[in-house]
Amino acid sequence: MRAAVSPDEHIPNSPRSETLRQRAGDWLFWGLPLFFLAFLFLPLLSDLSAAWRNDPNYSHGPIVPLAALGFAWMAYRYRSDEDADDDSYVDSWDVLLGFLLAVGALLAYLAAWFCGGAFFAIAALIIALLGVLTALGGRGLARRYGFATGFLIFMAPWPMVVYQRLAISMQNFVGTISSHLLDATGVPVFREGYLLHLPDYTMEIGAACSGLRQLTAVLALAMALGYLSGRNWPFIVIVGLLAIPIAVASNCVRVLATGWILMIAGRRWAEGVFHTLEGLASVAVAALITVGVVWLLGRIEDAWILRREGA
Repeated sequence: MRAAVSPDEHIPNSPRSETLRQRAGDWLFWGLPLFFLAFLFLPLLSDLSAAWRNDPNYSHGPIVPLAALGFAWMAYRYRSDEDADDDSYVDSWDVLLGFLLAVGALLAYLAAWFCGGAFFAIAALIIALLGVLTALGGRGLARRYGFATGFLIFMAPWPMVVYQRLAISMQNFVGTISSHLLDATGVPVFREGYLLHLPDYTMEIGAACSGLRQLTAVLALAMALGYLSGRNWPFIVIVGLLAIPIAVASNCVRVLATGWILMIAGRRWAEGVFHTLEGLASVAVAALITVGVVWLLGRIEDAWILRREGA
C-alpha cells in the first residue's frame, strides 16, 4: 500500500511551491550582490578590529553595526503598505543610478585601500550598499534603509589629519572656556595653551580630554534617538546638531569639576580611576540631556502640528 502524499507533491505549481521558489529567487537576487560586496570589503575588517581594540576613541565600534542591523530590522518590520508598493517599483533610472553609485563607491574604495584610509573605505561601503539598494529595490527602498546604512559611518576611525586638527581646536576651546569657568567660580587660573595653572597644581588638557571621544558617542546617540522617535529627517538633523554643544559643554563642566577636585581634595582624587569615572559621568550626563532634548523637541513639534491643523 502506498503512503498518502500531500497534494503539493502532485501539483508542481501549487501556491506553496511558488512561494518557496519566490523566496529562493529573492535570496539569490539580494544575496549575490551583497555577498560580492562582503567579499570585496572583507579585508577592511582587520583594520577596523585593530582600531576598535587598540584605540579607546573607537571602542564603541563593534556596537555600531549591531545597532545598524536593528534599525534595518525596524525599517522592515514597521513598513507600511505604501512602503511595500514603493519597494516593488524599480525604473530604469533607479538601475542606472544604483549602478553608478556602486561603481563609483568601488573605485573610491580602491583608492582608500591604497591610501590606507579606513574612514573613506567605510564611506565607500555605505555608498555601495545604497547603490545596490537603489538598483535592485528602487529609490524608495534606499530611502527606507538609508539611515541604517549611513549609521555605519560611526564605526569608522576618523582620518588622522582631521582628528588631530579637530582635537587641537577642541583642546584650545575647552581650555579657554574652562579657564573662564574656573575663574568665575573663584579658582585662580592662568591658561598657557593646553595647560591650566592653578595654585599648587597644573592641569593639562590632552587630546583624550578634548571631548572628541564623547562628541562622537553623544552624536551617534542623538541620531539614533532622533530616528527611533519616528520623526522626519529635519528633526533627526536638528537633534544631531544640538548634540554637538551638549557634548562640548559637558566636557567643559568635567574640566571644571577636575579643577575643583584638585583644589579641594588634591591630585590623588583627580587622577587615575577617579578621572576615568569623571569622564563616564560626563558622558552619562550628556546622554541624559540629549534624551531630554529629543523629548522636548518632540513635544514642541507635536504642539506646532496641532496648532497648524487647528488654524
